[in-house]
Amino acid sequence: MQPIVVSGVRVPFADYRRLYFSLTYRSMMYFAVPLVIVVGIIIALANVKYLATPWFYGPPLVLVLALVTAGLVYYLGQIRKSYEDSGLANDALDYTFEPKRITVTGRHSNPLEVRWDTISEAQRRNNWLLLTTTAPATHLIDLGRLQAPATEAALLQLLADKGIALK
Repeated sequence: MQPIVVSGVRVPFADYRRLYFSLTYRSMMYFAVPLVIVVGIIIALANVKYLATPWFYGPPLVLVLALVTAGLVYYLGQIRKSYEDSGLANDALDYTFEPKRITVTGRHSNPLEVRWDTISEAQRRNNWLLLTTTAPATHLIDLGRLQAPATEAALLQLLADKGIALK
């Protein structure tokens, strides 16, 4: 079997952010939903206690909104920081899928070998294949960059042959 090569994968920040949200959506909901419920209960209880007091709608509400906004800005900044720290902003990566391993080479980084048994999950998001390893790391592979004669079907078949189910 010939190796399957995906060459020159660059991940624009907009795609990275969208993929990051799709991967972390469920865990964000486990945090955001209880937070909204608790803030709602606090506001409801405060309305009962200070029903006719316009003071509650001033400083405390502004403080809560400012804290939520600051948290959101911080979270978005962390996404940008993780993108820049990952090297995806500066390097185009080549992925070589072989029967024994996946080799990731960057033009400005050392080669990385990923064993098939370390891949815990594979997901398809539009034109992207996301391979999550036990390391924890996620490799973002642009399926539009497959080098001929390899095909997307051959790559997905290789994943299936290695026992990695596509979600």
